[in-house]
Formats: sequence, C-alpha cells, structure tokens
Amino acid sequence: MPQFVMLTFDDAVNEQNMDFYRELLAPGRRRNRANGCNVAATFFVSAGYTDYSFVHELHSAGSEIALHSITHHNSLIYWRALDMAGWEAEFVGERHLMRDYALIPERDMVGARAPYLEIGLGDGYTMMRKHGFLYDSSVVLDYIRKPSKLPFFPYTLDYGLQTDCGVESCPGGRHRGMWLVPLNTFYMTARRDDGSRVQQSACAMPDACAPMPSTAEDTADYLRSNFESFYHTNRAPFPVFIHSTWLSDRERRRGYLSFVDWLLTKDDVFVVTVEEVVRFMRNPKPLGEYAQAKCSRATYFRRCPEIHTCPFPDASNVQTKFLVGCKPCPDKYPWLQEDTVRAAKMERSNTDAAEQSFSATYVFLCCSVLVVCACVLVTRLLRRRKVHHF
Repeated sequence: MPQFVMLTFDDAVNEQNMDFYRELLAPGRRRNRANGCNVAATFFVSAGYTDYSFVHELHSAGSEIALHSITHHNSLIYWRALDMAGWEAEFVGERHLMRDYALIPERDMVGARAPYLEIGLGDGYTMMRKHGFLYDSSVVLDYIRKPSKLPFFPYTLDYGLQTDCGVESCPGGRHRGMWLVPLNTFYMTARRDDGSRVQQSACAMPDACAPMPSTAEDTADYLRSNFESFYHTNRAPFPVFIHSTWLSDRERRRGYLSFVDWLLTKDDVFVVTVEEVVRFMRNPKPLGEYAQAKCSRATYFRRCPEIHTCPFPDASNVQTKFLVGCKPCPDKYPWLQEDTVRAAKMERSNTDAAEQSFSATYVFLCCSVLVVCACVLVTRLLRRRKVHHF
C-alpha cells in the first residue's frame, strides 16, 4: 500500500512565510520518487492578512487550497455557537474571496478545517455537505488509546462520527458523501540510553508538543519517529499539520526540510495533498496500481496575470488594510458579508417556521386519526354489548 504523507499549513499566506513555501515546493525541486510528480501541500487559508497573489502561485504549482474561515475569530464560544448562516458566511464566503482574488476555481476548494478545531454541534458539517465540500480535517483522534494502538485512516461521515471528537462540542448526524481526515495525535518522545523511547507529551499538531525541538537533528528525529509509527504498522496517511510560525526558527526549518528530503528517498512514499488522499480512500489500490490523480510536473510558479495592491484606510486614517490580489481593487475591503449572514438566517428562519407548521399540522392530523379510531372502537364495543344483551 502507498504510504501517503500530508503536509498542511494553517492560517494566512503572506510575505512572512511565502519564501519558505517557495523553498519547500519550488516546482521541479522535490518530486515523489516513484512517479516524478512534484510534492504538494494543502493550505488551510484564513483570509486575514493573506496575499491572494501568493495563494494563486501555490495553487498553480499543484498544491491544494482549502478553507480555514474568513475571520479566524479568536473566541472558542463564537465557533461553538455558530449557526448555519455563520458557517456559510465564514467558509462559503471565503471560497468566494479565493475565487475572486486568487482566481482559484470553486470546484478546487473542497476541504475545510475549523479554527481551533472547533467544528461545532453539526451546523458546520451540514453547511459543508450543502455546499459540496469533500472533507473536514478538524477532529483530533488519539490512536494510542485504541486497543490496537494503530493510527486512524480517513473515514466517511455517511454514518456520522465514529469516534469522540476531542473537544467540548462534537457534531452529530450523518453527512453522506463527506469524509473525515483526522488529526492523528503526535508524540514527543525522548531516546533512552538503550535506544528505546519514552513519551514526553502528546499533541493535536506537531507544533504543539513540548519541549519544542531546538536543533535540526532533533526536529528531523521527532518527525521521523512519528512517521515510523505509521510506516511500520498499518500505513495510515501520515499528517504533518502545522502552522508556518513553527518553522520561523532556522534550525527547525532545516530539520523539517531534511525530513521531507529523507521521505523522498523512498519508492513507496508519496507527499500529496489531503484531497489526493481522500480520492484514493474512495477507491483504494495496491502500491503497484496507484496512479496519482493530480500530478503536477510544473517547472515554475505561475503568477497572477495582473497583481493589484489596494489600500483601505480606516475612518481615522490611523491604520490601513491592504488587499493584494489578482483582480482590480473593490470599493471596500472584502470581508465577512453581514448581509449574507442575515439572508441565510432569514432563509433558515423561514425553513424552521415551515417545518414547525408542518409538524403542528402532522401532529393535529395524527391526533384526529387517533380520536376517530377511538370513537369507532367505542361504538363497536357498545354494539357488541347490545347484541350480547339481547
């Protein structure tokens, strides 16, 4: 079976991290050994501080653009309480921003990850299914707690979540056609003198474990030891899901790149997008029959046909927001559309009212039928008594 490795990055794409992304993903620099396809990553992009022209570049070289909300609101309560209208405004709204300013086709944006991994009680998944999302990657699963201690594979949400979601609010219901790509727990371990390892900490994402590796060698060893827990067992897709700020340290960055280069020495390892993994899971093949669905052999990043830098000063001219994208400047800074939220809430309110009206009518009819049946039954009993009397 192919061993997939998924490299993902959360949050804004801008000049603070784009140099590293170009170094990692420069077309033609790093290729999967078995098929010659460029390595690819998945970017769960949030809109704030994002340079849309850079997003366009990454997509042009074969990486996946997924959605991480417009606002990335910093309140957990906000995400736990968000209703259908709010999820649509945050994620469908962001899909439209990426379409308009990064020129990414909507059909290419099929994945989502909720900020702080707070997917809510079900409206988030309902929104995703309604708007054609293929997968969510917001649920942490600790595979060491399983009796088998084997990592989790992605699985369909046709029958709902099959595991605890790891946060206070877990989505319920079935979401046919959607997939869950879990965040298999990462482990920071220390090597004993005898070569064995002892666990120091567990974390949802590699950049959250403590203590943080401080050298390139420690970083590569940390990533490699977790990878081997997958590679030498059931070969579930290996998740390296991080924030680019973890790699602002030069030594960790060197260790990360060293780890990726080590992976690419293997004939059975494929560094691919999350979407590629889900497509494979829908129709698995043995290693010898695997053909990468989206194989980029690009030799350069393509830039926007035109790049527009648009300043938006605030009312007091104290602070200016900038929009950099592939489209002429809009009249106002593109952000969460409150009118979209209101319209969606009104639509939902009307739907709820109609459902309540239908439910009330249904209950009334059922009660009426029961009353009629009771009357018929009583009438028959009375007739039987009269017949018996005579």
